[in-house]
Amino acid sequence: MSPEQIKEFFSWDLKSLPNMAELKDIQVCAQRIIQSLDNKKKIGIYGDYDVDGTTSCALFYQFFKKLDVEVDLIQPSRFVEGYGIHNSSIDMALERGIDLLITVDCGISNVETADYAKEKGLDLIITDHHKDARETMPDCVAVVNPNRRDEPEDCEMRTLAGVGVAFAVCVEVRKLLLARGENIPSVYDLLQYVAIGTICDLAKLTPMNLKLVRHGMKLIKTTEYEGLKTFFPPEERKKDIIPSEKLSFNVGPLINSKGRLDHPEVALKLLIEKDNKTSS
Repeated sequence: MSPEQIKEFFSWDLKSLPNMAELKDIQVCAQRIIQSLDNKKKIGIYGDYDVDGTTSCALFYQFFKKLDVEVDLIQPSRFVEGYGIHNSSIDMALERGIDLLITVDCGISNVETADYAKEKGLDLIITDHHKDARETMPDCVAVVNPNRRDEPEDCEMRTLAGVGVAFAVCVEVRKLLLARGENIPSVYDLLQYVAIGTICDLAKLTPMNLKLVRHGMKLIKTTEYEGLKTFFPPEERKKDIIPSEKLSFNVGPLINSKGRLDHPEVALKLLIEKDNKTSS
């Protein structure tokens, strides 16, 4: 590694992150989300049941809370629906009165379900990070995925976890809202979810991901979310550093276990909980 690469590897500077606004469809995605916000239409978030999907759901939930918007959270059961988004998921969204459904950490391979959503009149946005060998991409409002077949081969964001892609979308929505004069809170605190999802999904720790994880783990030490505090006892949060092993060997398996033994929504509710009594 060159001296410049070594310096970048250890850098905390978020300003040197790749320009996530260059991801294909992210502008269309952000504008469609704002359309639903302006028209006070119901938004649904559909996430995979693993740690990456669960933290992605939590991240979007907290982002929309900053905008004083309640979103519907939907997670499939490993034993009933299985991985991905299905026709039954579309039906469920329509039954709940959802106008726009956003997937996190899944959907890139669900071409038929995207067609079904279009047929039923449900607008669908797919945010994902998985590679898909299929020639055809889902036909929907937007597909935000750094591993899309038509993204440049040198796209620096290919190593983002699903939660990193979700964060990029939130950053872009906020940027557009700020540009039209709205006072929108910072999304910096959401990096704690990015840290957990990135580490537990075993995303490659490139300089980009390292920056996101470092800041996220620093935020966990002073987190306001009571649910997150249950994973990190006070004595651990007082330490200078929370080791990544704590996430990968303790927190991750705890979140995953709810998806394997029970239902992932149990872990999701804990991740977004701000009430001490409920989280305990």
